[in-house]
Amino acid sequence: MIARFKNQICLENDSYLATDTYIHSDYIYSSCLGNDKLKLKIPKIPTLCACGCNEVVWNGKHYSLGHNSRVSNPAKSPEARAKLKARKLSDEQINRLIAINTGSKRSDATKLLMSIAKKGKKVKPFSEQHKDNIAKARQGKKLSEEHIKNLSLSHMGNEGFWNGKKRPELSENFKGEGNPSWGRKQSIETITKRIKRGDEHYNWQGGITPETRRRTRGLLWRQIADRIRLRDNNTCQVCGKFGNKKKLPVHHIIPFKISKNNDDTNLVVVCEPHHTKLDALYYANKNRDYWECFFMDLLKKRGLLL
Repeated sequence: MIARFKNQICLENDSYLATDTYIHSDYIYSSCLGNDKLKLKIPKIPTLCACGCNEVVWNGKHYSLGHNSRVSNPAKSPEARAKLKARKLSDEQINRLIAINTGSKRSDATKLLMSIAKKGKKVKPFSEQHKDNIAKARQGKKLSEEHIKNLSLSHMGNEGFWNGKKRPELSENFKGEGNPSWGRKQSIETITKRIKRGDEHYNWQGGITPETRRRTRGLLWRQIADRIRLRDNNTCQVCGKFGNKKKLPVHHIIPFKISKNNDDTNLVVVCEPHHTKLDALYYANKNRDYWECFFMDLLKKRGLLL
């Protein structure tokens, strides 16, 4: 017969051994200190559920799953809950919580557990007052460069909401005088600004359109672009979208206006949305170094750049 004690095991010959005990899913294993080869297998003792249903409970628990709610708990009474809900934290407690949580980031394991716990649950919509409070709290705050970069990367390659969908027709309330823009007139300054041509236009860049057209519509550029599409299998190197019968744009990693470089190491195939977005980010000097390194590493992995 074997019996379990706090830090000892009683054997049949009434001798005791100090043990190092740890719990397994079905048994408690106890190994004798100084002798790892000796392992005693002791079955756990079941208990009955404390709610009175007489179901067997293991692992030292008091209740079966969900049976603890059957027992009256004064802490869960409506009066106790109302009292807790009405309680407010002092300014000192709020400042202490802010100081503790400032700069702290959740681990990937914590994020995964939170995602699993919230999966399938319906989120209660915010009240109008709650929305106003959030808007007031965010007013005047500027996003950090890291936050802007993460938002940009998270939206990269996503299709628009109306892509492949038919937009609903305007209701009668928004037609004619019901439209908020009804009766509005553009100022003379705006109209004049739109009418201006040539060097008087606000976006005049020195008359480069003919030069650009000659470069992009010439036979030499078409041969270069076809070669790059063949090399990249006419597939976007950012999101992996395949062009199929449509020829995808050939993108300059460093724009031609700056580099004057049409070498294969400066050219990659991207889809239309990424081509427009990458050019805009480059000229706005946002994430410029990131995308240059991204494409250079991609070419190196493919053995196209030494």
